Amino acid sequence: MKNKKGFTLIELLTVIAILAIILLIAAPTILGVLEKAKKNTFKNQVLLYVESMKTQMALRAMNDSDLAADALTYDETEKKYSIDVTKVPMDSQTLKGGTIKITDNGNGVYTFELVAVHDDNYTVTATDAKDIKDAQITKYTATTPESGS
Repeated sequence: MKNKKGFTLIELLTVIAILAIILLIAAPTILGVLEKAKKNTFKNQVLLYVESMKTQMALRAMNDSDLAADALTYDETEKKYSIDVTKVPMDSQTLKGGTIKITDNGNGVYTFELVAVHDDNYTVTATDAKDIKDAQITKYTATTPESGS
């Protein structure tokens, strides 16, 4: 009798089938973790901009702001400051558009409203930046301007 070494075709197919089942179970979990990490990165970037705005508003109150003049506008009708996030000087320019509206509540307290703040992956709109929920962060879809007729 010969001494047979190695695996049979059935054994190899069984191992491949088991690996495929494990992959089918693990893939959605891994993809979910990656998606959550990307959303959290975006949320942290938005909050970093808001923190920068808090600092800029405090400096502005002391007449020492270095915020670009064209970044901050005041809307008389809404009684709010608006800042275009693309004009905010930051080391990491990951936000591609949107507005942060700032309401002065008095005594140096401000409310930061996010209006369609986005990078090229996610967008968020929230009435108060300190209360961003995961449900408010959605996939970004670019809107094209309507052509005039």
